[in-house]
Amino acid sequence: MKETHPLDIIDFIKDAITRVKQYTPEHKQEFDENTMIQDAIIRNLETLSDATAQLPEAWRDEYPDVNWQRIKDFRNRLAHGYMSVNLDTIWQVLKMAPDLDDILTAVTAMEIEYSNDKT
Repeated sequence: MKETHPLDIIDFIKDAITRVKQYTPEHKQEFDENTMIQDAIIRNLETLSDATAQLPEAWRDEYPDVNWQRIKDFRNRLAHGYMSVNLDTIWQVLKMAPDLDDILTAVTAMEIEYSNDKT
């Protein structure tokens, strides 16, 4: 199986963040009442969190302002604790847009810095 290039992982992360922001309703009540929205957001949060762990460690080390370990832990909670995912917690994560923006800023910078390395 061919290994995924880190720049392809970055594209995936950027797309997932865009989808999370697109799917997030303005009001919590809509989020609470719509399981399709919940599922779409949670799935994208899980996969983007998992994808960040697939980035080269050296690349992540260049962006210490992003708490990569917390992102990984969050993914594990979503993937393995799915029976106990608290929607209030997910909503709080969604309202902490700076965290998603920090990830987006870091991976965009990585993309710019390493775009000449893609083969």
